[in-house]
Amino acid sequence: MTGQATARSPLGQGVNGACHRDIWAGRTILVSTAALVAEMAIGGVALMLIGLSQDPESEFTGLGLVFTTVVILPMLATVSVILGLLATLILVLPTVWLARRAKGRWGWTRKGAVWGVPLVASIVSAALLLVGSVLYTMASGAVGSPTVHAWWWLALTAFSVPSALLAWLAASRPEPGSGSGLRLALRVFASGTAGAVGLALWGGLAYATGLVKLYEPPHLSRADVVGIWQDGSGGTLELAADGGATAHRLSDTGHGHCEGTGKWSLESSGTRSQGLELAGACGTTWSIGGTSERPTLYYYVGDPDEGHRYTLLRGSER
Repeated sequence: MTGQATARSPLGQGVNGACHRDIWAGRTILVSTAALVAEMAIGGVALMLIGLSQDPESEFTGLGLVFTTVVILPMLATVSVILGLLATLILVLPTVWLARRAKGRWGWTRKGAVWGVPLVASIVSAALLLVGSVLYTMASGAVGSPTVHAWWWLALTAFSVPSALLAWLAASRPEPGSGSGLRLALRVFASGTAGAVGLALWGGLAYATGLVKLYEPPHLSRADVVGIWQDGSGGTLELAADGGATAHRLSDTGHGHCEGTGKWSLESSGTRSQGLELAGACGTTWSIGGTSERPTLYYYVGDPDEGHRYTLLRGSER
């Protein structure tokens, strides 16, 4: 029997029983979980930074949300590790295993492996999403829209690809020593944490310098609010220039509908948050949100921190 030494890249390792066992080894699981936790940290920071510039869905937002997030960071870290481990077992490792099988069948080169893992990740994500959709439909009787499914598929694929590539490398490059997997996982996690901290610092600097503006609700004049406002479900509120108001099938704090006439008045725009007071039928205080180009009238149903809003838009903007 003759043997030839062949130099192979980490992404071009051969496929055999040992390699398949390496995929499900603790080293690979640690690296994948660390990568997913790092992705969640970076994604969470990005979403928080974006949210500071958007119209909040609840009163639990802005800098208060940032402070609270920091306070409960240990709990968030624990939840992230659990979710990362779960995603590793049902999404990432099956992707790597199938990619290895495909490589053995078609003999991927290094470039083929780099492109093949994302391809397999998209297939595994689609299968996982299909199972989830079937279970959801069986439980609720509702069917999600194709657009929502498409966005979930893209998100799952993008979420799994970096960790799948790192898991492939971890399984292909075993290092001596019982703690090698932990060391590699810590390096992956440290790199991701550094990325999240760097993104947070960059975002904070952008807001501090005014490059990006914190969200502020619009301040409207009386002329801006005159007209018909609609909830999209048949409910309307007509505000007249003389201060009169006519309501038709407005939601009554989530417990039914109300209609009738009354008076409205606009609070001073000197405060950061402006409101519209409605007296008479359907009397309540409406907050003004949205943007100057697309303002909204809304109030919270139940606990404001839960973010359940009843919202009206100007009739021409529905």
